[in-house]
Amino acid sequence: MGPPDPRGSLTLRKAVELAWERSPEVRAAEAQARKAWEQREEASERVRLLGYIPAPGLNVRPEADACWVGLLMADASWQMAERDLKDKKESLAQQVAQAYYDVIIASQEVEKHRSQALLAERALVVARARYNAGMATRFDLAEPEARLIAAQKALAASQEAQSKAYIALNRLIGLPPEARPEPTDVPREFSPLVVHSLEAEVSRALDSSAALYKARKAVEMAQWKVDYPYATGQHLKYNLATADLEVAHGNLQLAQEQIKEKVRSTYQDIRALEEKIGAQEAQVKSAEEAARLAQIRFEAGAAIKLEVDKAEAALAEAKAQLQSLYCQHAKALAGWRYLTGRRSPLKLKSPL
Repeated sequence: MGPPDPRGSLTLRKAVELAWERSPEVRAAEAQARKAWEQREEASERVRLLGYIPAPGLNVRPEADACWVGLLMADASWQMAERDLKDKKESLAQQVAQAYYDVIIASQEVEKHRSQALLAERALVVARARYNAGMATRFDLAEPEARLIAAQKALAASQEAQSKAYIALNRLIGLPPEARPEPTDVPREFSPLVVHSLEAEVSRALDSSAALYKARKAVEMAQWKVDYPYATGQHLKYNLATADLEVAHGNLQLAQEQIKEKVRSTYQDIRALEEKIGAQEAQVKSAEEAARLAQIRFEAGAAIKLEVDKAEAALAEAKAQLQSLYCQHAKALAGWRYLTGRRSPLKLKSPL
């Protein structure tokens, strides 16, 4: 895939595919999976030369235990490497999606503050005109001047935040820090999260979690050391082996509880965000009506142009806030899909 135009358009799908293609972590995980497979093949060959599979318990040939458990361990390591590769790609897709929406949010903040700065400039022009006409004092200029300075500082801060958001996205997709691709997949609406059973979602998360997969494999490995006392090449006392198994079970249970809590808290966060969206949509409608009435008053000669500008600026700010909430919702859904083991809805190529 060729490099994207640093100033051109960028779809979310293209951003994710670029990240998969250029990520050092993904390449390292791919190399680790290949290495684990080769190690598994070598262990399998040693068992083939052994000529038999030892039964659990004390055996006359300790090397047979070590040989067989070596294959079990190598196979588990290969499966974990493959699972880790898949998880790294899915996790990276989530990170890219969230960074992509962060750029959109930051860019909207810049536009909002630019509009506010422009309005402050117009208000200062009117105030100075009144002052020059003898209709206001020097004291009357202090407030609009202060508002303009504050608006300009807020604009500069938002531009800095936008640069940071771009740097984070560019790092993930392999572009130079100064690149400014234009995100095109801007959320214009939202669809509420549909969950028929929260417990079913918890179950999905437990089944799909890469961390839990590793924890389960750790339990299996600890059990092999109990079943085959010479698994490490030297005799492992039963009480030590069972202690390792107990620790592995404890770690697995702790990881399960953390996943359960994460699913429930994420669900509640998304629901709270959807309530905010509903309230902001109502705010936009109210601002639209206020802007309409201000225009009518202006056309009737009952208001000055500055009042129309203020109403339109308030409307633009309300719309920008709503758009920001849409992006936050899209970010949250990306995290939810990853947490509950759902593939991205972007119809991306297979991560494996």
